[in-house]
Amino acid sequence: IQGNVRSTDGADHVLQVDMFIDGRKVETVALPTAENRRRFIPFWKYELPDGRHTVRLSITNPSPGATMNLTRAIVYG
Repeated sequence: IQGNVRSTDGADHVLQVDMFIDGRKVETVALPTAENRRRFIPFWKYELPDGRHTVRLSITNPSPGATMNLTRAIVYG
């Protein structure tokens, strides 16, 4: 899953985001808004079995001064 987080108030924030695949939590990711510390690709999971999957992202510490924008999902199969 590609995207980014941005500060809307000029302060540095770190969003904690849980990633669930097929209802199971697979990872918690720290996503800083500071450009020199953020992840280029925030979420990924390889070697899933072929078939349909459901991905859900949950921000565990929402901040009124930060936003998360998801731009695309890339699926290899």
